[in-house]
Amino acid sequence: MVTLEANMRAKIYLKKSRKKVAISVVDRLRLWAFGFHLFEFSFLSWKFATTKKFSAFKNWWECDTDLQVAASI
Repeated sequence: MVTLEANMRAKIYLKKSRKKVAISVVDRLRLWAFGFHLFEFSFLSWKFATTKKFSAFKNWWECDTDLQVAASI
């Protein structure tokens, strides 16, 4: 019976303390802009990293094929 009363008190306390959080339009725009910039930064850093890796692979491949051509002559 004691636990039932404690549970009831906890539920009443939660109902009283629970309030709706209103996010203003300006804050929503700020959050959206922040998320967009995070996405943009991560995409650009990924793109730069893959481009660098691809160019390094391409340089290695061209150098390797040049060596093969030179060896066959």
